[in-house]
Amino acid sequence: MDAANEWEKAASEASGITTEALDAKVLDMLKKRAEYEAKKEEASKLYKDYEQAEYELLETLQQCGKTKYIVDGVGTASVGMKKSTQVPKDVNSKREMLAYFQGLGEMEYLNFVSVNSMTLNSYINAQLENDPDFTIPGVGPQTISPTLRFTKARGTK
Repeated sequence: MDAANEWEKAASEASGITTEALDAKVLDMLKKRAEYEAKKEEASKLYKDYEQAEYELLETLQQCGKTKYIVDGVGTASVGMKKSTQVPKDVNSKREMLAYFQGLGEMEYLNFVSVNSMTLNSYINAQLENDPDFTIPGVGPQTISPTLRFTKARGTK
């Protein structure tokens, strides 16, 4: 018997786990991984189908001129508007935007050096509440897109 087999036998005896048990664990893990990958692919397709259905419902509600639609015992679909500001993509626009924040002081500048789009949107939305003409050099205008919200009726699962 060679050293590797002696070590394997000693380890198996010490742990009570056989190579057959380890083989079974590996095969079980691989089977579960394959099941996971198949379901992940299926879930991705189902999500795309869901997004298409949501888009179609939003379009239909807009065509009907409705901002809210109630289905008794099911829930309410409502159209909302989502504001969004795009983070500058080119270097010159980024420099202009960062120069603006640098002019507000070091802390404001440091908060925006690595610009997170959600942080930028929040800041711009707060400024727009006080000044509807507010803009930041280097940052394009906000886009406003319709969104769909759905809330379940009480007592439904």
